[in-house]
Amino acid sequence: KTTTKELYGTQMNWATVYQESSRPETLDSLFVCARNIAKVVKQRGASDNDKMLALMRTYIQHHYCEDIGLQDLANQFNITAKYCGKLFSQLSNDTFKNYLNQYRVDRAKEILEQNPMTHIVDLAQKMGFNSSTSFIRVFNRYVGMSPKAYADSVATKQKEP
Repeated sequence: KTTTKELYGTQMNWATVYQESSRPETLDSLFVCARNIAKVVKQRGASDNDKMLALMRTYIQHHYCEDIGLQDLANQFNITAKYCGKLFSQLSNDTFKNYLNQYRVDRAKEILEQNPMTHIVDLAQKMGFNSSTSFIRVFNRYVGMSPKAYADSVATKQKEP
């Protein structure tokens, strides 16, 4: 969260604004505040969007093995889950859930490539899924085969000369 002082250099006393909301000068000062905020936000531009997306992705990459949801991500940035989802989609051209699932599946594939004998139930838990059934369903959707079939294909390739 950013205060008006941090944002554009002028402190707003919101209690006073509320108390004096019926005065015309108060409305004028709110318009000036809104104009200044819009100006600063516009100036921040794409670089802040890139930073925000990088922070969101970093959070996901550090917490993918937990049972995280959009609300957890939103809490990190003090925004609502609805806004967080919309923002993530606008900045990344992907949904939070899709990005999280793709990241988890990519990590699971890496583990299976290193050790095809990994138990699927253990792998599902390591990847942050609350059930192996949902992990298998998601893995199949992204890879086109079950984790077991993927592990078997990796094992077969490793045995070839």
